[in-house]
Amino acid sequence: LSPNYMLAVTVNMTYQDERKREENKGQTYNLETPELLTNASDYSALHHKEGLSSNFKTELFRLVGKSDYAASVAISYQNMKSEGSSTGIYQYMQSETSQTDQQTYQAPLHDLTAELRLRVRRPWGQQAMVSAEWKSIYMHNYRDEQRYRSNVLDLANSLLCKNNTWQNRFNLGTNITSGHLSVNPVLDFTHWHERSDYRRGSLDTLATRSLLLCKPSLELTY
Repeated sequence: LSPNYMLAVTVNMTYQDERKREENKGQTYNLETPELLTNASDYSALHHKEGLSSNFKTELFRLVGKSDYAASVAISYQNMKSEGSSTGIYQYMQSETSQTDQQTYQAPLHDLTAELRLRVRRPWGQQAMVSAEWKSIYMHNYRDEQRYRSNVLDLANSLLCKNNTWQNRFNLGTNITSGHLSVNPVLDFTHWHERSDYRRGSLDTLATRSLLLCKPSLELTY
């Protein structure tokens, strides 16, 4: 590009493969007869998480005299899968009974974030610099966790969650300088919209929320 232009592009991808093993053994004794074993437990679990994460970002910058213009686009995506199994053996000495609890789960996860940003900064007269910036962000999160107990779907502990968030922000500011005095008024608007879909057992919730925030500020420096 020409000396007044600058372009930057960044791309990266990451593959993750994580495995973890848990073991926990416990024993409970009676306080009055410490030598008497009352309960015992033996728990073991295997967890596996793997997936791909990718990020893309491009920035374009232009300089015209004392004015500058900038635009950028950034996208990140994560596609992961978690799965695992666990076995718990619990013994109750007083009742001479035991219980075996076997569980498995699988949970695909998808996360997407996209961001667009535009900015302009230019002089206004001899003693003022005006800047304006608009930024839009979209976020999507998806998780479908299915849990099984003894090969039967455990609806009470399985969940489906989908969240969508869209944020728009506009910022307008001026820097006015006169001698040793600097005045910086800023007006900031943010609009935030959220939509959440959550299901777990008998609970089925769909919620939306919108927020509009206005944040004016004034900074004086001498």
